[in-house]
Amino acid sequence: MQDKKRRGAALALAMLLALGAAACTPGNGEESSAPESVKTEASDGEKLPPLEITAVLTMYETPPDTEGEYWRDMEERYNIDYQPEWVPVTSYVDRLSLLVSTNDLPDVIRVEQVTAPWTVKAAEAGMFKDLTDYLKPEDYPNLCALNPAAWTNSKYKGRNYLFPNSRGQYNNCYFLRGDLLEKYGLSRPETVDELTAYFEAIAQEPGMVPVPSNLDSPIELVQAAFGPGNILPVYTDDGTGIVPFQLTESYAQAVEYMAQLYSKGLVSQEFALLNGDQTEDLMLSGKGGIYSKNAWHSYRINEEIKKVDSNGSFVPIFGLEGPGGTSVFYDMGYSGGLSVNSGLDEEKFLRWMDFMEQTCDPENYNYFYYGIEGVHYNIVDEFPALTEEGKKVVNNSFYIPFTLATATYTKVNSPLAPAAYNLAMQDTVQEVDTLAAKIDGAPFLIFNIISSPTWSDYWALTQDEFNAFRADVVTGNKTIDAFRAYQQNLLESPEVAAATVEYKTSYDEFGLADWSTGG
Repeated sequence: MQDKKRRGAALALAMLLALGAAACTPGNGEESSAPESVKTEASDGEKLPPLEITAVLTMYETPPDTEGEYWRDMEERYNIDYQPEWVPVTSYVDRLSLLVSTNDLPDVIRVEQVTAPWTVKAAEAGMFKDLTDYLKPEDYPNLCALNPAAWTNSKYKGRNYLFPNSRGQYNNCYFLRGDLLEKYGLSRPETVDELTAYFEAIAQEPGMVPVPSNLDSPIELVQAAFGPGNILPVYTDDGTGIVPFQLTESYAQAVEYMAQLYSKGLVSQEFALLNGDQTEDLMLSGKGGIYSKNAWHSYRINEEIKKVDSNGSFVPIFGLEGPGGTSVFYDMGYSGGLSVNSGLDEEKFLRWMDFMEQTCDPENYNYFYYGIEGVHYNIVDEFPALTEEGKKVVNNSFYIPFTLATATYTKVNSPLAPAAYNLAMQDTVQEVDTLAAKIDGAPFLIFNIISSPTWSDYWALTQDEFNAFRADVVTGNKTIDAFRAYQQNLLESPEVAAATVEYKTSYDEFGLADWSTGG
């Protein structure tokens, strides 16, 4: 049965990957082997000096020590002098916005979102190297073997400007308290109504905050269940534009849903101030009821909750059905990536391309994801298992400096978990395929892919006001009808009218329209 399910998932993913052509031109069908090492010698046989590369990278957790054993080994092995500036994720946008505004970018730049305002400005200003014409399978077989969805979904105006941090398309989910579902005789929620019943039940627990997070996360979970907006597009009346998901009717219904939960005391009164770390603290202390996280955290958080409640457990959900549709969380096939300063000279750029080709060689996957075998990890039951040293240094920042080969279960398998646990999670995440099959269109959060420079500028000025208005609706200080009128007022502004057209153009460039109409 498990083999049959895996074959079904593979077929579903193969169909998804047909969404758009890969950036790399198809080869002749023959397998190509990657070069054994990066270029270390010049044409005259002299040893090349190390490739000096500066970078600015996102720091989620303590990054690799550039004076430590792994970094020194990596630099020597690949003849590179890699000099990163690590910036905490909470201040990364501010740092990059400053670098872009002063045109003072390093050689390599970590891009979290192609649609982020600073990214759009940099791309429009020609600050990023266009990779598209370099990506040929005869030259870079490993890069061209990455998940096609990663290359397609990370484009900007039909061109590739970053080496995507590719992965399979199983990733995000929402964790609920499995032990409390069992305690109150509830099954895992499959509908919005069942999720509400779960929140209402666990509110009986002393000190429990059923929804302990800001509004963006729960709204993302429920919006598509109320109708088109953030997965399927909502077109303007004349069909020339796509409406930003915040201004759609399904978003209004999601806000109304959150207001109903708040009126029942089910949403944290401090929701407007909560961040991800605070939400995780509440969840792991046994006081929170829902939490958005990558699926691979399942083992870790289940172990953590047992430290405060021996019966505590978390179970994942991957979407919901509702009165207007189905929500689901198919990953885009990548999570950020590395862009190159367009000012980098051609020789250094080509050597960087060689380095990227090596970091995404499947044979090197474990090295760039888990570290040095025997030092940071060992293979146990066919899965990498972190050593005590590995547990100290291998985390969400460890692989950020590289582009890795695509692994279907990258964000599902935990290096902390036994093999049996990971295999069970691989089966569990395939529920995503079942949900996606119910959607007549591309099962992506499309606004993580398509872009509008006009909207980026407009939203930067409007977001705080919008969020304050939304918060007032949730807390009952404003009505949902007032919110709908506010949405309409924004939609009628000249800036948003222009943005809808740009969104439609971007949507068409990615080929999403062909997918949603069965083409």
